[in-house]
Amino acid sequence: MRLLPLQINMLHLCGEWLPFVEPDDLGLVVRIDKARRSLVKATAEDFGFDLNAWHTFLTNREDYVWSDKHETIAECIKTALIDPNWQAATRHLSEKNS
Repeated sequence: MRLLPLQINMLHLCGEWLPFVEPDDLGLVVRIDKARRSLVKATAEDFGFDLNAWHTFLTNREDYVWSDKHETIAECIKTALIDPNWQAATRHLSEKNS
């Protein structure tokens, strides 16, 4: 499976652990925080933890949609948004960053 850097960051922002990218399973909060920071650095935009806003923005970038893997990220977004662990992690990060 070939993923582009922005796709990897989006999957991490959704809370996905990719063992071929990070050999040790980082905690969910750390993974999400690092992914958001990487996305901000790569795009000079900041949509916080709004997965849909990030995905919509990134789908206008060739370096996100070059391969069709971005389509599976939409499913990961749906899963993350209803995951209580993801919700708690992003709430914690939002409070920490306030």
